[in-house]
Amino acid sequence: MATKTVNPIRHVEGICPHSINRVRFLRFLSLDLRRIGIRPELSLNSRRIRFRAKLTDIGEKQLRHFFREECGRRLTDQHLFLQQMIASGVLREFTELSQLNIDAISPRIQLCTTRHDADIFKFVRLMQSVPAPPLLYRQVPVIVRDDGQPGSPIMGVFGLTSGVYSLAGRDEFLGWVGKNAEVRKKRGLKQIMHLAICMATPPYHHLRAARLLAALAATREIAEEYRRRYVPRNGRDRLLALVTTSATGIHAPIFNRLMLRPGGLYRRVGETTGYSAVFFSRDTIAAARQLVVHVDSKSPEYRAIRTLKRAFSICGIPREPLLRLCTPKGVYVALLGHQALTGLRGRTRCDEPDYLCTDEVIEYWKKRDLPKALEKIDRLGKGVLADVVA
Repeated sequence: MATKTVNPIRHVEGICPHSINRVRFLRFLSLDLRRIGIRPELSLNSRRIRFRAKLTDIGEKQLRHFFREECGRRLTDQHLFLQQMIASGVLREFTELSQLNIDAISPRIQLCTTRHDADIFKFVRLMQSVPAPPLLYRQVPVIVRDDGQPGSPIMGVFGLTSGVYSLAGRDEFLGWVGKNAEVRKKRGLKQIMHLAICMATPPYHHLRAARLLAALAATREIAEEYRRRYVPRNGRDRLLALVTTSATGIHAPIFNRLMLRPGGLYRRVGETTGYSAVFFSRDTIAAARQLVVHVDSKSPEYRAIRTLKRAFSICGIPREPLLRLCTPKGVYVALLGHQALTGLRGRTRCDEPDYLCTDEVIEYWKKRDLPKALEKIDRLGKGVLADVVA
């Protein structure tokens, strides 16, 4: 991801009537901006509130620093939950590199169906270096275990959730733009899911296991679970595609060149416009929602960006610069069948897509990605694996 400033400096200024809800929202907003190196000015009198800020795009160094701090705050917020999980023995669900028998690795998909499964999924999600929000609306959380090791330790997790209504790149690729696209888009959103979380746990992250997880998300087993949960009996909708975005920039190595389909399972189809609520804390979003409810007399949608847009408008602040502080991210699409693209574009119906088989995906990973990971570890002098492989 480029570290230089993409856009010139933008001056943001707003003046609005004094009220407790506006002051509270703008104070939380100011704290968020200071965390990413922006120094806003907030002045108050009995009648007016004035807000000023000079914005620049966030570089890679700043972004990574912000993510480290945000992960620390997230772990602090979840301290009680983490303590409870550790006391219950959750650390026994993982293994160490020195105890790993490479030749015996045997991945297995475990669908989260119990509260215990959900707690493990949440525990792993909190370990992610880039903060990942909870899954919303339709959701398929999955744990992947290694049955080839004692205790079937966790290799990683991935989670599917409902796709956002508007996403640059995706909508253009699927033909969901223009005057007559609304019907196609409304139907198509029922047949796609967003890969919101894809995380390999130590020590499997050294073995390119994240690429395995990304491919397993596109298998028949997951598609059938989606159908069981969210397609009514006798319904004809099928899961036709997965959509995801790279975490910190345009490129995402875990999705590149997964040659399980001609041209690759995931293809980068564009990039986001830079809209993101990642820099805004829960306190800020909650204060924005309270402000909107107070002014509009109704609760806005849960979507943070829509809530923030309305709150900025109420405060007379230009919303585009503040919501586009983030660098654009790559948009990736995995089509789950040969007719999936024409189906999502409204040209044909794809009733029974030719989904990938789980065993096929695992075999591909073992032949293509695992050997490359072992070569790299050996090349870097990580001889700890030598005895294990032997």
